[in-house]
Amino acid sequence: MSRAWLALACLFACTSSAVAPEAPVSECAAKVAQMRAQFAQGAGEPVVLQLPGGGQFPPSSRGVAVADGLPVFVMADGGYVFDTQPLTAAGLQERLAEELERAGQLARNTGQARSAHLLLAADAGAPARALAEVAGMVPEGTTVALVVAVAGDVVPAPPSTPPAVQAVLAAPAEQRASTLAALLEPSAKACAPIGGVFEAVRDAAPDQRSQVLLDGLPGALEQCRCEGVDFPTLLAVAWQLGGKTAAAVRQLGVPLTRAPEAEGVALPATVAELVPLLEGRDGRPFRLDSR
Repeated sequence: MSRAWLALACLFACTSSAVAPEAPVSECAAKVAQMRAQFAQGAGEPVVLQLPGGGQFPPSSRGVAVADGLPVFVMADGGYVFDTQPLTAAGLQERLAEELERAGQLARNTGQARSAHLLLAADAGAPARALAEVAGMVPEGTTVALVVAVAGDVVPAPPSTPPAVQAVLAAPAEQRASTLAALLEPSAKACAPIGGVFEAVRDAAPDQRSQVLLDGLPGALEQCRCEGVDFPTLLAVAWQLGGKTAAAVRQLGVPLTRAPEAEGVALPATVAELVPLLEGRDGRPFRLDSR
């Protein structure tokens, strides 16, 4: 969304406030309250992972922020998806080998060698044997982590999305920034404080932009008393740019090893049943015994 932030910031910086009919105070107060309630749970997280075609990650109360890595999606039926492509186990192994060789070559060229990191993004109901299979495809020393949903986390219901915004979201990603800016242009011209919020977003650190947006918009709307603002469009666009549209995720380390002296652990049936095992290991290496 970085291009969207810049396009919107430019739009607001280049427009000036215009005189518009004043909305009734009670009506505007209700809109501001609605926006604050919509944003109450904070911004979406920088890393958003969702299973292709739906599904749920297993919940956990443990874990750390998701690190950059190679995400392998494991579906409920045990099938694999990598880089949006459904793959057999043999196909996945081939693709992973290519990606790891490419990453290794880049590390050698830059002198920044580091271990590869594999993210197992699996449906809670997926067979645990699939994760063991994927972990066995990568060289010893590759760090492996399981993606988990933050236990108890709730995704707010989205605001209604006007047809014009729906059309933008269905368009190719490279076209969205300019089109979103065009949708908000009338509101930008009528309410200068909104422009100030987007300028603040432009100047914020990348990982803070969403929160700056959500923190600033309700007060900006209140400042100009909703005059001339297309509220449904503003709310929907802001939600798409910075709202919490997906459940928060973390990663749990999967300290698998092939060392014969490591403790052997029975392989559970599903990924959901694997989570308590990982939570209790505290990083201690283990072998999975699938017998």
